[in-house]
Amino acid sequence: MPFAGTIPHDFPHFATGPTLVRCRNTIWETYELDLGYSEDRIQIHERPFWHEVKSDAYGGMEGPPCDISYLGSIAIVTCLLNRFNETNLRLISTLNVNKQTLPSERVSPGIMPNTGLYMRQDRCMCELWLINKTYSLKYQRAFLRNGRQFSVGTRHQSFALVFECHVSDPCEKVLVFYEEKDDPCS
Repeated sequence: MPFAGTIPHDFPHFATGPTLVRCRNTIWETYELDLGYSEDRIQIHERPFWHEVKSDAYGGMEGPPCDISYLGSIAIVTCLLNRFNETNLRLISTLNVNKQTLPSERVSPGIMPNTGLYMRQDRCMCELWLINKTYSLKYQRAFLRNGRQFSVGTRHQSFALVFECHVSDPCEKVLVFYEEKDDPCS
C-alpha cells in the first residue's frame, strides 16, 4: 500500500551536493591546500564529554549519578575523497608535522615526528574547511587523528581522512563556524 500521509512543508529534504575539503594553516607559515571532493558525503560526529557526579543520596559510588557535568566536545570528521590532489594529501600526513618547514620543503611524509609532540600546544593543527553549494563549515583546530587511509591497485583510487577537531579557544568555546555559501564547482 502506498504512503497516504502528508509530508510537512516545514521539513523539506536537504541536499548539499559535492563538498570540497580544504586544509589551511596560518600558525607558523600560511598555506592552503585543496585536498579533494567527497565521494559519498562527509560524516561529522560531534562527541561530547561528560563527568558523572556521585552522591550518597543516590547510592554513593556504586549508584547512578545525581548529576552529569558537561566537559566540552570535539568533532570527528570523516572524509572519503575520490577526486583529490595527491601532492597535497601527501603534505598533510600526521607523520610529517615538522613545524619549522613549509609543507613543500618537508623531506618525506613517512618521517616520524619526535615522540611526545603535542598537536595543540606545539601548534600542529590546521583549519579544516568543508565547502559546498549551501554553506561552508570551518573547524579552526583540526588534525589527522587516524592518519590517511588509501587504496592502490584498484579501478579508482580513493583517500579516507579522519580529522579530530577541537575548540579554537577554551574561553570562546566555538567548535565550528558556519559561513556563507561558496559553491566549490563554480
